[in-house]
Amino acid sequence: PFLGTAAAAFQPVDVPRVAATDFSSVPDHPLIITGILSADKCENICDSIAENAADELVTLQRQRPGRETEMGELPLGQAVSVLARLSRREDAYFVFDEGFLEDH
Repeated sequence: PFLGTAAAAFQPVDVPRVAATDFSSVPDHPLIITGILSADKCENICDSIAENAADELVTLQRQRPGRETEMGELPLGQAVSVLARLSRREDAYFVFDEGFLEDH
């Protein structure tokens, strides 16, 4: 299986949802607030984030069994295209920023 034993340990969590009009105070648990943005506004924001991030350089890594990991920098937009078109189990491409580990 794709995730191996990690998948068996994963248990989805049902996060409570509350409408923006009913939200009154910050709870002590995760919560999804719905209805804050219209679907059009949400899509516009997502498009803007994707457009602005598309030119950011990332390190694309390629792993194949029995070979050293290959790495190269390219814009995020191109990296996403490579991930979607070329990555497969025996020839895996991925983007991972180890800098995130230092911050968290």
